Amino acid sequence: MWYKSLFQSYFRHGILVSILTTELFGWNSQAPSDATLVIKKGDTLWDIAYTLWGDSFQWPKLWNANPSITNPDLIFPGDVLIIPDRFASNNASAADAAPDTSISLNSESSALTDANNLLKNIYNDSISDSSLSTNLSESDKLDRSFFAKVPFLWFERDPQGYVYPGKGIVKKPPNASYKRYENLIIQPLTENYFSVGDTLDIYKPLRFLEINEQTANLIQRSGRCIVLETAPKKITAVVSEQWDAITGNERVDKYAQCHPGVVDTITTPSISITGSIITRAEATPSPYPYQTVIVDKGEGDGVQKGDIFGLYSTKKKITTWKLSAVGITLYVNKSTSSVILVSLLHNELSEGDKAVLVRKAHFVDRTNF
Repeated sequence: MWYKSLFQSYFRHGILVSILTTELFGWNSQAPSDATLVIKKGDTLWDIAYTLWGDSFQWPKLWNANPSITNPDLIFPGDVLIIPDRFASNNASAADAAPDTSISLNSESSALTDANNLLKNIYNDSISDSSLSTNLSESDKLDRSFFAKVPFLWFERDPQGYVYPGKGIVKKPPNASYKRYENLIIQPLTENYFSVGDTLDIYKPLRFLEINEQTANLIQRSGRCIVLETAPKKITAVVSEQWDAITGNERVDKYAQCHPGVVDTITTPSISITGSIITRAEATPSPYPYQTVIVDKGEGDGVQKGDIFGLYSTKKKITTWKLSAVGITLYVNKSTSSVILVSLLHNELSEGDKAVLVRKAHFVDRTNF
């Protein structure tokens, strides 16, 4: 049966598809409109859906047609994927596979990139780019302290082998906690690192998580202090800003600029990024506006501060996603990002739900911010 192996080596758009065997010889047990695809290294359902139908949001059709796939993020080279309805038009509406558009984010951009053409079907008039920009520019919500308090994941280990940031440890206070303008004592972990006059961030650990077999520490800044005196084993500083209780054992490091300014414009992104929610930073029964969610995409994936994500509830194996929230990225490290919920549309957002890059906010610095 030499012709069988020959026909099974047909390439379409760089993906190995056994189309001719299905059409000419009927060896595929699926309906005549179905074909098969051999997964190669680097393939994702998102990319395959775009290659086949010109619409990445149709990836759930692939998942539903392949019950052997229990996790859509885990497909392996060499596995055979059933391709349903391969004759569907590349210009088919995304309504069958896109998120619930009863409430979503509207595009007012006149120049749409190819990436935005894939996304535009998920938007309507409920929230406009201009109203989103206004929400992001409200100084009473997104001020300097708000940016400073954004929780984030920390993966690096200190010289002692612990997953903590900082080069010093806050000693226990004489009372329950340190107050603003009180002096606190710091045990330095690195000699000659701090100097008189340095402004230090005070980092509070929230909880540990295991992510891809790697330990991460969820961190939040609880305040800032200014160094008054230094000695080899003792540093005295005064609390200059306080956003949470400082009770000792917090870590400190030199001040890091963490506010980019206020939102000036919102544009269409030039790249496509889809990730998953790792956790909601604040442990609450349900999400709330201006809460932080941690997404499993970071600088290494092209995420930048100001990227706006649509956050989709995908609890069930269904062909549609429900847009639950819109969030803006305010902290990015190598592999994860902290996204703030600036618009909450549905009370449904859990670990594993999807985050799709939909817009990009550009900041400007203002002296009164």
